[in-house]
Amino acid sequence: MEKVFKRAAAAAVLSASIAVPGLVEFSTAVASARPISESTIKSECKSVGGTYYTFTNQFQYSTCTYTAGGAKYRDYYVDGEYYHTAKF
Repeated sequence: MEKVFKRAAAAAVLSASIAVPGLVEFSTAVASARPISESTIKSECKSVGGTYYTFTNQFQYSTCTYTAGGAKYRDYYVDGEYYHTAKF
């Protein structure tokens, strides 16, 4: 129960702290995803030509902004767990 609460709190903080103007579409993460390391997030982001960003505010938040198929996307992670992808 505590882990579910932490995820919900993290999601609320993430949504409030990384608001992106012009955000068009969200995709929901698979709940069973396992956390990955920050170095993996960073290297995978770099491998697709993306821009990696991270900050800590009770939780570790990370993003990777990249272009695919002519569209711009941003992947969001909380404590190494994939949260969602935004297209803008």
